[in-house]
Amino acid sequence: MGGPTTHGVSDEVWQVIAAEGERAAAQERRALTWAAGLVATFVVVTSVLFWGGILTPRLDGGTSSGGSSDATARTSTLSFELHNSGLLNENVGHFESTLPGLEVVRSVPGRPVVARGSMQQVHLELHATDCARLVPAARQASDEHVFGAGVTVVVARPWGPARTTVTPPSGLADMALLACGAEPSDTGPAG
Repeated sequence: MGGPTTHGVSDEVWQVIAAEGERAAAQERRALTWAAGLVATFVVVTSVLFWGGILTPRLDGGTSSGGSSDATARTSTLSFELHNSGLLNENVGHFESTLPGLEVVRSVPGRPVVARGSMQQVHLELHATDCARLVPAARQASDEHVFGAGVTVVVARPWGPARTTVTPPSGLADMALLACGAEPSDTGPAG
C-alpha cells in the first residue's frame, strides 16, 4: 500500500479528489455566472417592459380637471390632463367609459399623441344612455374610490390595442350623476 493515510484514505486519492473538486468548482462557477447573468437580464427587461410602459401604457389623469353637465340633454363634458410617464409616445386610439350606461361620444383632440414625459389636455363629451344602470354604478364607484370611476384609454401597440384606466380628479362618476339629474356623491370626510 502506498504512503500515509488520512481517515483511511491515501494521499494519492485525496489528490485525485482535490483535482476533481477544482474542476467541478470551475464548471459550477461558470454555470452560476451564466445563471446570474440570465436572471439579471430578465429583471432588467421585465422592469423596462412594465415600468417603461411598453406593455401597459403609463398614463394618468393628472392633477387638474373640470367638467360640466346638462341633465336635460343627458350629457357631460370632462376635461383633464393626460400625463405620459412611460418611455414611449402614446398614440391614443379612443377613450371609453368604465361606467355602464355612459358613452364617450367625442374627444378633443380626436386621436391625441402624448409624447413621453409630457402632458396633453383632453376634452371628452359624454352621453348618459341608461341612467337606470348608470346612477347605481356611479354611486358605487364614488363610494369605492376617492375620485370615482375612471376613463379607459386605448392606445395602439404593434400587437394590437392596449388599455389602461386613468382617473381624473373631477371624477367621471360625478359627471355621470349630474348628466342623469342625480346629486353627486359626497366622497369627502363626514363632518
